[in-house]
Amino acid sequence: MCNNDKLGNNLAHLADDKQQNFIYLSVEETADLLRINRNTLYDAIKRGEVPGVRRIGRVIRICRAAVLEWFRGNGPGTPAIGDDR
Repeated sequence: MCNNDKLGNNLAHLADDKQQNFIYLSVEETADLLRINRNTLYDAIKRGEVPGVRRIGRVIRICRAAVLEWFRGNGPGTPAIGDDR
C-alpha cells in the first residue's frame, strides 16, 4: 500500500517510523507521525476530515495507510488540516 520511493522529502521520516508495522494507530501516534499537534488532529477528526477513523467505545484508532494517503494529497492549493478554505 505504501510505496517508499514515492515519498516526498518532507515525508521521508514516515518510511522509517517505528509505527510502520501497525495497521491502526492511536491519535497520539498519528499526530506524531504527521508531526501535528494532537489537539489539531482531534479537531479534524470531530469535523470528519480524517479518513480511516474507527471508534471502539471511547477509543479512537486511525488506519495508517488511509491517513498517509490523505496527508500526501494535502498539497499546494488544498486547504491545510483544520483550515476552512
